[in-house]
Amino acid sequence: SDVCSSDLTTSPADAAAAAALKERLQQQEQAARELEAKNDDLLQTLTDFNNYVQTFRSEFTRNAPFDSGGGALPEITPDKAKSMLAEYRNQIAQVRTKELDMKKGLDIFGIEPPENQETAKSETNLDLLDSIWAMLEEWNQAMDGWKYGQFASMDVTAIENSAAAFQKRILKVAKEFKNGGPHGASPWKVLESLKERVEGIKKLMPLIMDLRNEAMRDRHWKQLMEEVGQTFDPYGESFTLELVLDLGLEHHAEIIANLSTAAGKELAIEETLVKIEETWNELTLDLTDYKGEYLKLRSVDDVYAALEDNAVALSTMKASRFAASFLEALDKWEKSLSQIGRASCRERV
Repeated sequence: SDVCSSDLTTSPADAAAAAALKERLQQQEQAARELEAKNDDLLQTLTDFNNYVQTFRSEFTRNAPFDSGGGALPEITPDKAKSMLAEYRNQIAQVRTKELDMKKGLDIFGIEPPENQETAKSETNLDLLDSIWAMLEEWNQAMDGWKYGQFASMDVTAIENSAAAFQKRILKVAKEFKNGGPHGASPWKVLESLKERVEGIKKLMPLIMDLRNEAMRDRHWKQLMEEVGQTFDPYGESFTLELVLDLGLEHHAEIIANLSTAAGKELAIEETLVKIEETWNELTLDLTDYKGEYLKLRSVDDVYAALEDNAVALSTMKASRFAASFLEALDKWEKSLSQIGRASCRERV
């Protein structure tokens, strides 16, 4: 009995070692439980982050300024769009900060962080939206200059060149939507809106050219006002492209085109009449003394040449359907040339 008792007795050193071992095991178990809890927390954080990213992407695709509004939707100005885009950039910066913090925890466990393609798509979308809205703002500023500037001083060539340049830029951006990609397969409505605005001014160019036709006289403007049932001063500073659109003159483009064409044809008649008058004002008569009492034409060749040319011109103009406004002047010149012709014949005799 004493021997058995002696064999079961534990020395103080062994007891201390056993206690230390037990404590280490307990610490390891605690560390393992804490690590597992951290792992669970990290995995939950990862799940929460993914849900946050998906929610942000969904909200972004639904509410970002992909459309400039109009119609049933409230219109979005470039300033409003820039404010919205700046806020989305701030939110994306927060996403990237959370992503970086989470990556540090994932690295401890050797977990590869997700690529976060949704946020990358939003960043790419934002870059393109920034570009489109900047173009739209630039176009609006140019359009304001054209709309509110005096109509008579509009630089039509500059407008045409600017519109053509914008169309090229729009076409380049539109290529971003080919073959799917981060922007989708169809151009956003804000880009389509910009395209329509540029095409709209190009469609107005013939109307602008007709209204700026220098051959247009008061009688043409009066006829136009009667046709459209509106009065305006085509020579005043208030006559701008904005007023043209307010008056709805684009809806009378065919009438205006016909008036402009008629004005051009009538101007040709007007200028020909001026040349006829200048011809006879400047024609030098070759006169010589006759019997010491009179003067007679030494030669009528120049007179007959002018008579022949002018008679043909007058006949052609009288046959034109655009001669109505000049019939009195045409008749006057026909009579005058007839009298000159009879006098020249007497001189020949």
